[in-house]
Amino acid sequence: MTGTPTEKAIKHIETGHRLERLTADLLQREGCEVDPTGTRGPDGGRDSILRRDGKTGILHCSINHQWESKCWDDAESSADRPESIDFYIFATTMNPAGIKRDRVEEEFRDEYSWRVEIYDFERLRNRLVGNNQNHDLAKEHLNTDPGRGHVDTSEFVLDSLHQ
Repeated sequence: MTGTPTEKAIKHIETGHRLERLTADLLQREGCEVDPTGTRGPDGGRDSILRRDGKTGILHCSINHQWESKCWDDAESSADRPESIDFYIFATTMNPAGIKRDRVEEEFRDEYSWRVEIYDFERLRNRLVGNNQNHDLAKEHLNTDPGRGHVDTSEFVLDSLHQ
């Protein structure tokens, strides 16, 4: 089965800036203050300073297919920032196995003592599709409506071909 329009739109986000805007809006809904820095790397990676519950974090976003190495590179540059970082969020449109994502998050905690979350394809999808309060963000950033049921037309097409 092909993905829903929202799933397809997430997989095909074409710029780091667009991914950052979507993720920043999701994080604001989850109680973060988001301060975009406006800096951008050559791959479209972005970063924003985050504040939540008196703690400071950083958001990096990248559509790079080599998400794991990009995540580590961005963390290294974040560790060199003048402000102390308490948490780190990395958003990617890639869809690693959950066990791999969890392993990377744990390795980051061990290396940097940061609380780490990787907002991969599944986490983005779950937040946009699974939470009715976020459907407007999917409409705004992805031009899709997760509230509309997905219609699988493959059987209709196959029946039409066999007639």
